[in-house]
Amino acid sequence: MKDIEGLYKQVTYHNNVHATDVTQAMAYFIDSGLIEQLEPVHVFTLLLSTVVHDVGHPGLNNTFLVDSKTEAAARWNNSSVNENGHLFTTYELLEKHKVLKDFAPEEQSKITFWLRKIVLYTDMEFHGELLQKMIKEAETEVNDLGDPRPIKEWTNLWIPLAFIMHCADISNPARPYELAFAWATMITDEFYIQGDRTRDLMMKVDPFLDRKLAKPGTTQNNQLGFIKFVVKPTLAVLKTVIPGVDLLMEILNANVRTYEEAVEAAKA
Repeated sequence: MKDIEGLYKQVTYHNNVHATDVTQAMAYFIDSGLIEQLEPVHVFTLLLSTVVHDVGHPGLNNTFLVDSKTEAAARWNNSSVNENGHLFTTYELLEKHKVLKDFAPEEQSKITFWLRKIVLYTDMEFHGELLQKMIKEAETEVNDLGDPRPIKEWTNLWIPLAFIMHCADISNPARPYELAFAWATMITDEFYIQGDRTRDLMMKVDPFLDRKLAKPGTTQNNQLGFIKFVVKPTLAVLKTVIPGVDLLMEILNANVRTYEEAVEAAKA
């Protein structure tokens, strides 16, 4: 744990505090009915994933790393550059500290397979694909009465595990407003820092990365879009397997109203 925390960079958003926040979200999911559907090895893998999922993140997204022709992009063939880096570091640390030594060889293989799928699918490029996979699996994995089967009985177990991790990763807009807006401000700052570096390299700066376009209400408006098109549809699917996330949806809806009020006030 000390090694992992030490390898998180002190960037504005993707740092050790974000990893802690995502781990707390996963713990909430586990306590909200998920644990009854899993074996201990699945819980272990999910918590391990939350801790390591962004280790070493440079505060720059994959597009920047590829477009600026970084060494990391070349190393990972321009594919999920950050996520492959996180996974590589994780495997190194697991081996260094012999974390899996007391698991049976078959379980070791399963854990490393699940871990690879889970971390790689935190790449937002795969958001839509993962959401559709989860919907399809949830519709299929039912018993003779049409009720959902426990996740531990699913054939493609990596899909719900990766999906649940993805939900934890994007869940901070469903925190109470003060916390949600604090996280929104941090990701906005990290985006603007990347935008500044992009401009310095004489590359095109996307609008959401451009601090020169920022005005009152911009962060709130961006969050509204993220919530509407990403977070709410994702948590709605999660609710089909973890009913306890109802509270998150209530908080999310309250935050939407507050963001809308802020945007309207900024316009006025």
